[in-house]
Amino acid sequence: MNCTPSQRLVSPEVSKRSQAAEVGTSMVMEWIRTAALVAGAVIALVGLCVTVAQLRQLYRQREEEQRRSRREHASQISAWLLDSRLVKLSNISNFPAAHVSIRTYDEAGVQQSYFYQRSANPGQHVVGRASSDSVSLSIAYTDNNGRRWRRNRHLRLEEFARTFSIASEVDLKAGLEGVRRELEADFGVRAIHLKHSGGRQLRAALKAGFDAKTTRVLDAIVGADDWCGELAAAEAIRAISPAREISAGSETSRYWKRLENGTTYYGVPVALDTVVLHVNRELLGSVQLRTLNALMRATHEFSDSNRTHVGLTVRSSSEWGLEPFLWWPFLQNFRVSLFTADHDQAWGNEIGVSEDNDSVKNLQSFRKSMQTHPDLRRLGPGHERARERFATGEAAVLVDTLAARHSYAAIADSVTVEPFPRPGNSAPGVYMIHTAFVSSFGPNRTIAQDFLATMMANREISEGLARGLGLPVPYGDAVLVADEHAKVAYEAIQDCWAMPNGPHANCLWSWSSNFLRDVIYGSVPVDLVLRQYLTSDTCDSKNCTAGAP
Repeated sequence: MNCTPSQRLVSPEVSKRSQAAEVGTSMVMEWIRTAALVAGAVIALVGLCVTVAQLRQLYRQREEEQRRSRREHASQISAWLLDSRLVKLSNISNFPAAHVSIRTYDEAGVQQSYFYQRSANPGQHVVGRASSDSVSLSIAYTDNNGRRWRRNRHLRLEEFARTFSIASEVDLKAGLEGVRRELEADFGVRAIHLKHSGGRQLRAALKAGFDAKTTRVLDAIVGADDWCGELAAAEAIRAISPAREISAGSETSRYWKRLENGTTYYGVPVALDTVVLHVNRELLGSVQLRTLNALMRATHEFSDSNRTHVGLTVRSSSEWGLEPFLWWPFLQNFRVSLFTADHDQAWGNEIGVSEDNDSVKNLQSFRKSMQTHPDLRRLGPGHERARERFATGEAAVLVDTLAARHSYAAIADSVTVEPFPRPGNSAPGVYMIHTAFVSSFGPNRTIAQDFLATMMANREISEGLARGLGLPVPYGDAVLVADEHAKVAYEAIQDCWAMPNGPHANCLWSWSSNFLRDVIYGSVPVDLVLRQYLTSDTCDSKNCTAGAP
């Protein structure tokens, strides 16, 4: 057979080698292309890193220039103390300084005087005369960019954040949120509201000092005024100076006086509260509750005729039983006062009950009345459960503070707020002040210290609190009342005295809680209960250990 070149046969081995060579060449070219892409990406990444580093360096330089410029501007505002004890303020910048607060100190660093100006225009100003013991001062102010500065008594200039945290119980949340907005709009300072679950835990945390690992550090809290002496003695709170002088004998002077220690104040009164009756008129009807007998009889009859409802509910604490503050008006109707009378319309820091015949007789009558009422003969529900029971229509009458109004919005139209009935010749009742305290441990406590008193001297903020809290709110020399319910409470407060607020006030309340529990629910004769409690160390207000003997 004759074969042409195109018809020549190729062996299988040669064909395989050729294919392998082509695949190898293709792989090499792919590797080269991949390497080129990787190299290009690395070069681009290196270039990006260099650019980012350069931008970061430029940003740092600009930030440092801005910081230097801010500090230079801030250094143009200063204050000094003259030999005559006059305090002078100097502003050599071209802009006003806002919310200027100046404090003077003695040699030990204890605050002596406080001065506040809402605005300080460029120039020099005499702001006041300091106390004779003043040897140094500090100044804090907000610059035209809204930054807060402080030059301390050691002449060190510090820039502060424009926020501070403030915590309150849920009852006060709505009102404090309104305060936050007003603060931010008017002062350029934001108050961040945080909820806390109740007094005893927060008070204990403040006394012990906040541990950042276990407790959220707060700059300020809103608690009861009876915390004041205990927290001040433990140096857990800072002194606060009012933004304006409180007129002696004014409507609000007695509330500020409860927070006074010498020439300084350790809190700012935010709102007033007392024990009232919350009455669901859809359940109870139109029956009048002007006396304790009428209240007990009407709620007793309601409970007897309604197996699924109760006539009267009084909240207790899940941690420590009865709330003596809420049982106070019951006791007053039997002429029993837990604490001794103090001066200046306040209850003192000593146990008021004794072993005399009248006390025994009155407490026996009190026990009989409580133990014969179907809703009071057993320990009541906890704090939240009592309010929930009323809010869901399970109870006709809730004995609680006025602040409890916020817990039953769904049935509010059916509820009337009425004063707790008191006999005309009884001793005064008791009221409380929801009080703002500044923690000694908060990171922005200086801002809170500057602004809490200032914000309560602001008409718009005080009116907003009165509406939002639904409570009487002290403002300047007057008390603001926004609605009829608050008016009822404030009229009742006129015949009440302040709670004891010495260093052992919390201990006195604990003693009273245990004492009331054994009087109401115990089987031991009342005279023996009295002797047992009054002869134990627990009733010594100077060395109080609290609890049952």
